[in-house]
Amino acid sequence: MCWATFTRSAPPGAVNEIQQLLERQARWQKTRQALSWPEKIEMAGRIRESARQLRAARKAEPEKYPERREG
Repeated sequence: MCWATFTRSAPPGAVNEIQQLLERQARWQKTRQALSWPEKIEMAGRIRESARQLRAARKAEPEKYPERREG
């Protein structure tokens, strides 16, 4: 769905919420871009560890974390 179609069919407030989310993402990307390589590598390690913990939690309690279905 393109942005113009979404903005016409979206519920009130959704467009503003998404615009704020996109602005927050852009700010985060700019701050990440300014990091040194060692800081970027450290951040990647933290993200990787967080993902590992989330996967482990999902395996330990599959009923609490249902599998995501695309479609």
